[in-house]
Amino acid sequence: MWRPASTIDFVPSEWESAVDDSDTLHIRYSRGELICQWGSYVAGIHLVLAGVVSEACSTSAVSTGRSDLLGAGDLIGIEMLADGSIETSSAAYAAVTDVELLFFERSAFNEQLQRNSSLSHRILQYLASRHIRQLGGVWRACSDSEALVHLLLRLDELGEESDRPEPAVLPEAIELRTLQSLSGLTGRRFRRAWDAIDTLDISDSQITFSRDALEQSAHLASDLRPAV
Repeated sequence: MWRPASTIDFVPSEWESAVDDSDTLHIRYSRGELICQWGSYVAGIHLVLAGVVSEACSTSAVSTGRSDLLGAGDLIGIEMLADGSIETSSAAYAAVTDVELLFFERSAFNEQLQRNSSLSHRILQYLASRHIRQLGGVWRACSDSEALVHLLLRLDELGEESDRPEPAVLPEAIELRTLQSLSGLTGRRFRRAWDAIDTLDISDSQITFSRDALEQSAHLASDLRPAV
């Protein structure tokens, strides 16, 4: 499916109570700030409480220059959940908007996983959901306009608007240059992709588009794409 899988439901206090023997730390990043660099030591797990985070893969062989996007309920630092031999980050993470994170130290969190079956099950569900979302994406094999459509829908999905107004309006932090950077497109290719989306516009300095039209376009592109 073209629609990304939803992240696990969470309530911050539930996560803190799940690791009540461990120290947690609330951290805030302003938009544009680097949260974690490629190859840096993964000291623990960060749970995204609010905001949008970009995740850029460090391996050029599997990257088109486009960033994946994480939001509330997503985890940063999942490398530490591997067999223990992976201690450094395989991606770079940056705050697209203002971001709030909840940090759990590595060893204490691993201890909690070993003795808390509910937390372990929660993490397993999350990892499966994230894997399915990435498999269902079109970041590696689609046209520029399709990629921009999916990027816009993903940003809309991660937004904090509960009533989901139509047309969709992206946060002020998502400027035109931000959108181009996340798309991984050159200026000329980005402009062409933008022009190919009829409902895409800028109103009062905010990017707007018809969610319904983009969802229909994404469904149609998914139906027409040959099976592999």
